[in-house]
This record gives sequence, C-alpha cells and structure tokens, in this order.
Amino acid sequence: MKKILSFALSLALIACQNNEKVKTFSEQTSAQEVPVEQTDAEKRLEKYVPVKLTTNVSKLTENQRLMIPSLIKVCQIMDGLFWKQAFGQKEEFLESISNESTRRFAEINYGPWDRLDGNKSFVKGVGEKPLGANYYPKDMTQEPYLKFDKDGSINAHGGCNTIMGNYELGLKNFIEINEVSQTEMECSFDSFEKTLVEALTYGKQYLLVGEDQLQIIVGKRAPLARFKAVYF
Repeated sequence: MKKILSFALSLALIACQNNEKVKTFSEQTSAQEVPVEQTDAEKRLEKYVPVKLTTNVSKLTENQRLMIPSLIKVCQIMDGLFWKQAFGQKEEFLESISNESTRRFAEINYGPWDRLDGNKSFVKGVGEKPLGANYYPKDMTQEPYLKFDKDGSINAHGGCNTIMGNYELGLKNFIEINEVSQTEMECSFDSFEKTLVEALTYGKQYLLVGEDQLQIIVGKRAPLARFKAVYF
C-alpha cells in the first residue's frame, strides 16, 4: 500500500514539474517579439510625420478671432476643390480602398499617385496620372497657345496652366497688356508658361511677320516670343 502511494505521489510531482515547464516555456514564447512584415502602404506612410500646428491668438482682436471659424470653412471648401482638380470624386474613391494605410496615404496625396515618387500609382487598377490631372481633358496636349479675343481679353495656355489677361492696341503696333494672371495647377511636366507669362508681362510691341507669325518684342531686343497662326 505504501509502495502504491509513493508511486502515486511521484507521478503527481512529475506532473506538477511538467506543468511548470510548460508554463515557463509558454511565458517565454509569448514574451518574445514576433516580427511583423510591413505592407507597402505602411512603408510609404513613414515618409510623412504628423505635426501639430499651433499659434498664439492672444494678439488678435475679438473680431479677428471670430473670423477663424469662417476661414477654416473656406479652407475646407478649397480642399474639396483641389480634390476635384487633382483626382475627382474623393468620397467614392476613398471608400473603394479597403486597406486603412493605403486609404490614409491616398488622403495625403489627394489621389492614387505618390507625389514624392514621381506620381507613381500605388492603388491597384489605377494607371498613370494624366498630365493635366483632373483639371484638363485627358487627351489635351501640352502645346502652348495664345489667343487675342475681340473683346480685349487674352486667353493662353503654357502647357499646364491657363493664362488670362486684357490687352489694348495702340499706334505703331504698340500693345498694352494688363492684369496677367494664371491658374496654379501642380503639373507633372515642364512647361513653356514661364516664358509666355514673361512675354505677356514685359512685351510692349507686336510684330506681324508674313501672314502667320506674331512676335512680341520690347524695343530692339530679340523677340520675347513667337507665335504661329492657327486657323480653325
């Protein structure tokens, strides 16, 4: 009887020791860090660091402080307009992305193209970014043009942005161009518009060469720009 009892106690002790070993092994395993591979979207998000912007409004008047909510609303409207220019329908697009990191990265980039990586697409099924984004027709070319309308207005295109202004014709081929302005689209290519804006801003005379060429000049300098007539 004693032998049987002793044998039973030995089994119980061995079982307890085994449980302790299992418990210790389990605790060690759970304590170890299991490496988790980052997704492509998570790696892309590491390019950006959230920054909290603050300011001291103590020097503002009461009326100026009351303006702040209105200015925020205006910024929200402008943000929505930029979404339309950069891509299109914001809400529908973001809802179609199931991965949270990819969706957040799309919000930062205002669309499915990585602005810090040559506008490469990071959303499956989305191709290259159109040269004029969503602001211009997708089949529009980069060829610049200049149009003088009969009402005294100027409409031009430098390859990316639309350029506007007014003009008046004077004696001896003098031309006065005023109020030159342009849109500020973020385009993914080099354009002619800087040269075109400078020509319209500093040009004082125009010269017709033959039947199909217009030159904008300043004094006896070389022409600031040359344009070939297109009839349509």
